[in-house]
Amino acid sequence: MKKKIYRTVIRYEILSEEPIKMIPDLGTIDENCNEGSWSGLFLSEEVSNEELTGEEAVKKIKSQGSDPSFFFMDDEGNSMEERDFDEHDDSLMYGIDHN
Repeated sequence: MKKKIYRTVIRYEILSEEPIKMIPDLGTIDENCNEGSWSGLFLSEEVSNEELTGEEAVKKIKSQGSDPSFFFMDDEGNSMEERDFDEHDDSLMYGIDHN
């Protein structure tokens, strides 16, 4: 059975005295907006959600540098049960190829 995941887009605006040249990680954004010299605001209360299934979901997961097994799915987007993973073998969970 094809597994569903959801792509959620949240828009956030940052104001700063200097240009931000690289996309900061979420921890950096949080720290600078709450305790530093940046001002931040969600641009709207609207959150977009898009359902992704099968190979479309796998393609999006891999484009983010992640592995489908994180969501308990195989490379075709089929659902895999958590019990399918050997608790002592991290290769499935982390996409490690032992060959």
